Amino acid sequence: MNASLATIFRTIAAAGVACCIVGCATSPQTSPATLGAPSSASQARFTRSIHATASPPAAHAKPAGPGWISPAAASGQGLIYVANGGAVLIFPNSSQSSPVGTITTGVNGAYGIFVDVYLNVYVCNSAANTVTVYAPGQITPSSTYAMNLSRPLYAVADANRLFVGNANGGAIVEFALGNAQSGYTLQTLGAEVDGLALDRAGNLYAAYRTSDGDGAGGIEYFAGGTGAGRDLGITLDGPQGLLVDSKGNIFAVETQGTNRIDGFHPGQTQPYATTPGTSVTPTQISFDANEGKIYSSNLSSEVDISPHPTLKSMTEYLSGDGLDSVQGMALSPPAAPSPQPTQM
Repeated sequence: MNASLATIFRTIAAAGVACCIVGCATSPQTSPATLGAPSSASQARFTRSIHATASPPAAHAKPAGPGWISPAAASGQGLIYVANGGAVLIFPNSSQSSPVGTITTGVNGAYGIFVDVYLNVYVCNSAANTVTVYAPGQITPSSTYAMNLSRPLYAVADANRLFVGNANGGAIVEFALGNAQSGYTLQTLGAEVDGLALDRAGNLYAAYRTSDGDGAGGIEYFAGGTGAGRDLGITLDGPQGLLVDSKGNIFAVETQGTNRIDGFHPGQTQPYATTPGTSVTPTQISFDANEGKIYSSNLSSEVDISPHPTLKSMTEYLSGDGLDSVQGMALSPPAAPSPQPTQM
């Protein structure tokens, strides 16, 4: 074979290899327009696919939206509801630091929280002048109370009635459950109503401050939740949360540097026990199911536990993901059945 013929064969072979490479890179069904670099849309789809499958979702990832709830919170049992500004965070009643749900719809400046015997959750929205109610396992309100409310801080309910305390003006507004029209208003001795509690007989207790905001205060008693109140002669420093146990003992939060929980026997004006003083400011208090412990929220983004009735210690229990300046909290289920209402 002469040199010129060899050159021709080498040229044909090189062209064949090039055709093979092109043929391997493209399928017979691919149109000429798709050859070369992928289009921007194709590249975007490819990039999204890589990102979507790069790693599994986190174990406690929160779905997007106004709120979410996991199966662990759907029953409303064994939970701690925590007021955290624009949201109510739901935690299991354990030291687990990750929430199992969040309520945001209807929540604006969440303060005190109350859970009734049916596990309905009442949220006082101090910035919206409302109380929103959520059925167990739900994140949208089943009802909203607003009439005559002015910076509501705490609420409490029995089988038929809802009582809400106003920080502006010192009044307690009563609603018939299921009826957003207020039927009764109780004026306290104070300019601001803070903690509210009902005893087993349906008597109402209200912690009040003599001036709006900071200041000394006391506890007022309303027999049957109606009529004129009677001051119990207890002096408190910036009162907040309030509880009454099954024996009639009263537990009240003091703030303004005192920062403790006081326990009072029925008819007594001096505490029989107090929790140790602390640098953190406690806010709302709640019993566990058998009244063995008192849970307390505080402005240092924690929930603490104290033994009931001795109050001899205050131990950090929950300091969870997303907590920031906790104003209130409540346990579900509550400690005791709601008292039977007194005929008004």
